[in-house]
Amino acid sequence: CCAPASFTTQFTMSHPPATGTVWYDATTRFMRTDVTVTSGAYVGSWSEFSNFSSGIEWYYNHGDDSCAEYGLDYWNEWCFGTAGSSETYR
Repeated sequence: CCAPASFTTQFTMSHPPATGTVWYDATTRFMRTDVTVTSGAYVGSWSEFSNFSSGIEWYYNHGDDSCAEYGLDYWNEWCFGTAGSSETYR
């Protein structure tokens, strides 16, 4: 089964303590993630902009106003039950 074509979800993590929001849009093959970490080694806020058509993910650090290009986060699948079909393990 697949998730809706477009949806937003929020998350909370305990290690490291973090909260965030993820926006998915399967139609445009685009995903945005906003993360805020409140303590530990990586305190701060950042956004990740993933374009699954181009294969590029941009990382924006809100703290120092910097931007960097990365590869995609293939842990996020559009459909459930397809684990491993698009991930690249290194």
